[in-house]
Amino acid sequence: MRKPIGMGLLAAVVLAVGLPAVAQRYKITDLGTIQGSTYNWATGVNNLGHVVGCAGCSDLNTPAFFWTPQNGMQALPSLPSGGATYAYAINDSDQVAGLSYGLGESSDASLAVIWSSTNSIQSLGTLPGGTQSSAFAINNLGQVTGTSSVDSGLANHAFLWTSSTGMLDLQPAGLGSSWGFGVNSLGHVTGMFIGSNAHANPRAFYWTGQTGMQDLAVLPGWDTSAGEGINNLDEIAGSLQGFDGKSISHAVLWTPSGGGGWGVKDLGTLPGGFQSFATALNNVGQVVGASDTGQNESLDHAFVWSTATGMQDLNLLIPAGSGWLLWQANGINDLGQITGKGTINQETHAFLLTPMQ
Repeated sequence: MRKPIGMGLLAAVVLAVGLPAVAQRYKITDLGTIQGSTYNWATGVNNLGHVVGCAGCSDLNTPAFFWTPQNGMQALPSLPSGGATYAYAINDSDQVAGLSYGLGESSDASLAVIWSSTNSIQSLGTLPGGTQSSAFAINNLGQVTGTSSVDSGLANHAFLWTSSTGMLDLQPAGLGSSWGFGVNSLGHVTGMFIGSNAHANPRAFYWTGQTGMQDLAVLPGWDTSAGEGINNLDEIAGSLQGFDGKSISHAVLWTPSGGGGWGVKDLGTLPGGFQSFATALNNVGQVVGASDTGQNESLDHAFVWSTATGMQDLNLLIPAGSGWLLWQANGINDLGQITGKGTINQETHAFLLTPMQ
């Protein structure tokens, strides 16, 4: 689940008398390092509290990692081509979705892959005519979504992969490119598409086998959108983007409104901020992502949002004096555990937050 993805224990309790919800506090775990890496980030967490991400993250030889409380951070293998690997999502069977790069002349070309709980790696191939692909999300049935090049790399199409059917092209004729970023346990997909006109604005989509690819609604004043994660209620977390003298974005939550329609809620920003984005959500509607706070436009703060509490800065919900600055939350599971990246001792490390009882 991930790249969006989801799941959880409520981060707050609404008091019957109407007082503000009580903030959930979290214990923080540093997921450590491997191969001497000092820049690590986590992308997904499953309901066992197992985490995936990348170590190094900017190095052509960077390995994807798989972390458990018992074994710590372990590097995941690459395809025989031997290049960098990136892990984006993990399901409750410890199947991990991501990509593996080649070496040398093919170092910029990747293939979508699945790692199993035995750390074996399987290439998912490409759509017909494609030369490279990437996997961004996996559900508990082992269905994977991502994107694959087509037409010798002239475009990218979102796909849904299953072990029985292989890659299914989700994009209808007439669009330019599309990317699948989230898939729920119903096999419904969200992501982003762009029109065939090179100047068309990217838009979030919702796809099912019955409806095909649907354009999700945007709020007035916004013209670009992306769906990042989808839960089993078909709620979708993502972002809207627009222009107000400069490019800005806000985290949003789409919810089905019946009759094929969609409601969309602007989740706002942290106090003082002007932009935010959502990366994942869980099955009780908690959303995570990042927002600025107005103090430094280039420095984001990780947040958790719920209808009970609104948007909360996770830096204010961890023990004081921890030494951490949490930049971005990328995954949340059904226990309310949150994973992402932050700074500790002047290094960027992956973290796991666990709700305190």
